Amino acid sequence: MIIEIDNSRNIDADEQSEQIENKNETRAVEEMETKRLIAELLLDEPPKKMPVKGKSLIEFFTPSELKNFHLSKELLLVGKSHIIMGEKFVIGGAPGVGKSRAAVGLAVAGATGKDWFGLQVHRKFKTMILQTENSQYRLKQEFTDLDCGSLDDYVRICTPPNIGLAFEHEEFRDCLAEAISDFKPDVLVIDPWNRVAMDDKQRDYYTAFQMIDRVLSPLEIPPAVGIVAHTRKPKSDEHVEGRGLLNLLSGSHMLGSVPRAVFILRSFTDDTEDDRVVWSCVKNNNGDLGEEAVWKRRNGLFDPCSDVVSSTRKRSKKTIEEEDIAKVFEQGGLDRQAAIEKLMALTGYCKSTCYEVLKLDGKFKDKIKEEDGRLYWIGGKSVEN
Repeated sequence: MIIEIDNSRNIDADEQSEQIENKNETRAVEEMETKRLIAELLLDEPPKKMPVKGKSLIEFFTPSELKNFHLSKELLLVGKSHIIMGEKFVIGGAPGVGKSRAAVGLAVAGATGKDWFGLQVHRKFKTMILQTENSQYRLKQEFTDLDCGSLDDYVRICTPPNIGLAFEHEEFRDCLAEAISDFKPDVLVIDPWNRVAMDDKQRDYYTAFQMIDRVLSPLEIPPAVGIVAHTRKPKSDEHVEGRGLLNLLSGSHMLGSVPRAVFILRSFTDDTEDDRVVWSCVKNNNGDLGEEAVWKRRNGLFDPCSDVVSSTRKRSKKTIEEEDIAKVFEQGGLDRQAAIEKLMALTGYCKSTCYEVLKLDGKFKDKIKEEDGRLYWIGGKSVEN
């Protein structure tokens, strides 16, 4: 018996049947292996013991009791309840934007009591950073310009573990638990998240959170857990600002839903020599988000750029108008990058929007010209000073 396939070649029916059978067998083996790994991951240690007799699994409160609840001052660490012991938060951003440096900045703020990205530090606190991003040589550069003597009692940071952030292994969890027990941090930063959750599926994220909670479960008051995570690149036609930045976190939606607060760090421009970044809180379940602001990177810390307006909250217009463009070029021609930055500062719109507006075939295509690499406004509209 001969079966014709695509009218181009013939395969014996028995051979075709054998191929299909082999594929099915391979798929079944792969599925069994996946199930085995999941079972091994979830059951590699005995289930948690039930609470002692007399302690309820679920505790209910009356509205009056909830109204009269007061958060202990020892638990509130940063901002308007942005970072609280026992809860999770995220520092998100593109690779290389400065997320790890922001984590170091948090550790320094905890040790010194100084503000962190404009957020009040309510008391001094200890920070432990579990990371795989930077070698000891790179970490030396981070701390060279800092007063390390004032940090030694408050900060611990590891070099990349040989086996990575292997929370799936009991030995790794035990080692980390011992270090936490010795140092007793108020904040535990995990950097980066994609070395804990190796896949972007919801189950992988759930398991990763579960593994972290297993390490911290013996503690009466666990530390706040900071997760350093990557953001995806916005699509060319995607205009994302404010709370919408939360959707840029890479992977499962759990990364944005489980933590109580999420911060996003973005480059101010694409210029490789521009060391300014935009810091935004896009989620705070416990209080106000706070204002978006521009900061300048430096080793271990960030300096505010108070002369730059970037916040979409300060935007006074719904669209960019001719008078805005005329204002940008009132002193004459500018190179494209300078024109974009000036328009961003003037209007509060993001870089992608300003870039589109200033394109030669864009909204004002008949009123913008380019000569010798510089843009000029030829709209002829007067500008009131």
